[in-house]
Amino acid sequence: MTGTAALLEVLWSMIRFAPWRFISGVALAALTLAAGAGLLALSGYLIAGSAIAAIGLVAFDMVIPSATIRLFAIVRTVARYAERLATHDTTFRFIAGLRANVFRSIADGRGELARTQAGVLLARLSSDLDALDGLSIHFATPLFAAAVILTGFAVILWGISPLLAAATITPVLLGGVLAPCLIGVFATRDARRRMLALDAARTRLADLDRGRTELCIAGALAAHAEGVAAASKLAAETELRLIQLAAGLRLAGSLGSQGAILGALLSGAALVGSHNATPLMFAAIVVFSFSLGEVVAPLRLAALDLGRWTLAARRVRLLLGDQIATTDKPVEHELANSLGDLKLVDVSFTFPGENEPVAKDISLRVAPGETVALVGPSGGGKSTILSLAAGLLTPDCGAVALGGEGLSRPGRAASGGRIGYLLQRTELFRGSIADNLLMGRLDASDDELQIAVAAVGLDQAIANLPKGLHHQLGDGGTGLSGGERRRLGIARLLIASPDVYVFDEATEGLDAATAALVIENIRFETRGRAVLLATHHRDEADNADTLLWIEKGKLTQMARRGETAFDAILDQLNPRSCRGLDPGRGGRLAEHGGRIPAAGLVGAG
Repeated sequence: MTGTAALLEVLWSMIRFAPWRFISGVALAALTLAAGAGLLALSGYLIAGSAIAAIGLVAFDMVIPSATIRLFAIVRTVARYAERLATHDTTFRFIAGLRANVFRSIADGRGELARTQAGVLLARLSSDLDALDGLSIHFATPLFAAAVILTGFAVILWGISPLLAAATITPVLLGGVLAPCLIGVFATRDARRRMLALDAARTRLADLDRGRTELCIAGALAAHAEGVAAASKLAAETELRLIQLAAGLRLAGSLGSQGAILGALLSGAALVGSHNATPLMFAAIVVFSFSLGEVVAPLRLAALDLGRWTLAARRVRLLLGDQIATTDKPVEHELANSLGDLKLVDVSFTFPGENEPVAKDISLRVAPGETVALVGPSGGGKSTILSLAAGLLTPDCGAVALGGEGLSRPGRAASGGRIGYLLQRTELFRGSIADNLLMGRLDASDDELQIAVAAVGLDQAIANLPKGLHHQLGDGGTGLSGGERRRLGIARLLIASPDVYVFDEATEGLDAATAALVIENIRFETRGRAVLLATHHRDEADNADTLLWIEKGKLTQMARRGETAFDAILDQLNPRSCRGLDPGRGGRLAEHGGRIPAAGLVGAG
């Protein structure tokens, strides 16, 4: 879909969202412009009448014009305020709903957001949504209001004199409407280039910041810095062209306004000379023509933003598909604690833009109380299968079911069953340790939090902190080591206590003793629940009931505990050191009363 078509579709959805509010906004904007024009016309009439009356040529009543001027001033102020209330309220409600739909689509795993650059795309979409809030306020409403007012003014002036109407309205149409349309074509292209250049500069700068150590060691820091500079230079060049186009728009608008005044002056003088208009009417017409520039002024600004809007609308439209229509209330899902098995039936998945499937014809079943481990070489598709099982990716074919019901959204089945997913990368947030844990379940008590951190061996480290669970972390969990962040993510998932646990390299980066503690307590906590995990470590896979060998996206071998193939597969996995579980560090979960009560849903990625 082209950017223009996407823009029109978003605009139409915005109008349909609250049609009467949009119509009232246009009417109020037109009333504001009409009151402003009337205010100028009457002011010219009053000034000219007062001047003529002062030299004794005519008797002039100043009361009615003065009162009418005050009325127009009040109407203009009130209408402008009411128009802002109507248009801004509707726009913000629509954008809020659109933003909810976008983030809901991201959570549903649509589009390219499952890729490694998902954060970049998410940042772009957030910027796009912020851009679209001006579509109605700065484009649609002023455009319709200008059309209504110019048509009305043309009819009124035509009634006085066709020559007056043509001489006054034509310059405004040329300089204030046609010029923005023509210049807007070039501005659209440059506005898109500017946005894409800024996106590239931000992405390259973020990559440069994250990988500066590796780049410096590899001697590639200067080359990447030049890439940032090149993107910034392109953004600056397009910004300069936009500034030049903006100057051209201002010049065209000024010429149009001045042309309207000149046309009104010359044609009005001809009317006075032919005795078809009085001097007072002539003064009112000339001063009235000053207001025509204000009518079309917003269109100049819209011409410069049109490129940004079209690009933003196209991105949002590609993500949402046919779901642009918004709702004020988010969809609510009833929580249930219905234990059931997790099934994947002939599931295949190919990332957009790639030819070979990452997962092909995968079928597996994890029953309550059973642990199934995906093992095999790196890059074989294990993480993709876990994402499919959790509902973060939608399979090209096949089905994923929990308790016999398909997934209605990521991590949730239609029956209310819940899936908790620990991704390879643990996402923590600025806030206290307790705040990060409570994302698993908001109503968890401090005792339950203590049980969870004890289960992953963090209780002593947290107890040594001055504020304990209320110790503040920085962005991304700054203040904890990589292993501590990993264990905190596991603790958060244990607090959520879903019906099905999905672990992606749960103990990666942990030493043998800590890994043994975590593995033992995970096995205790997940009793009676279905567990699906991916691992390269023998000690973690050794707790599974079934091993599935995944290679090149295919399930090539399956072995159950007790079979010879089971031990053969274990022998191919990475052993940790022979150090076992420290009796003093294990068993803490049982001391705190066993299981963490089940409630809520959230993974701990």
